[in-house]
Amino acid sequence: MHSNSNDIQHPLIKASLSNLPLYGGGFSINIEATVSGYIQFEPNTRLMIGQQMPDLKSDSAQDYNNTRQFIKLDQAFRKLLKEYPEDFRDKTNYELTELMKLSADALLKIFPDKISLQLTEEGCIFYTIKKNNITIFFSHYLTANLNDLDESIITIYEGENNLLNYAGELWQTINEANKILRSFNIAIPEFV
Repeated sequence: MHSNSNDIQHPLIKASLSNLPLYGGGFSINIEATVSGYIQFEPNTRLMIGQQMPDLKSDSAQDYNNTRQFIKLDQAFRKLLKEYPEDFRDKTNYELTELMKLSADALLKIFPDKISLQLTEEGCIFYTIKKNNITIFFSHYLTANLNDLDESIITIYEGENNLLNYAGELWQTINEANKILRSFNIAIPEFV
């Protein structure tokens, strides 16, 4: 790319502007991006000239990824509730969603590489979480009221090696998990 007064030089992005005789006037932007990782531009995303892209390992990038993951979990949860309402008829959708938010928000604090959920016939959310070489299977039973204590079960693996099997109240289960996860520099902050 040739350097001129309209060029932008940035460690991650190089862009140049060129005026084009488009209908109604306008300009085009040529962008070359060099990143380690993955950037996805949504349709109609606007990149402001001179705007600095977040570091892919920064807190804001991790927060963005957690927000995306939370939205996907919430959408999947609501869809599954519609498909299997008979398993949760003693609770309102509001109560169930608030309980899901409690466990999903806590689990997303470890910035997982992947996270998914399923609903079981026993009335629980079954999460599968992957972070580096760690796999966590977490069952959050939605049988308690909003003010009561929820029951949960957690199993943690490093590769094929089982590190933890624990069942108890939600906060106890998270605390037991943190005892194991700390050795991998992973923890769920609210419960440390």
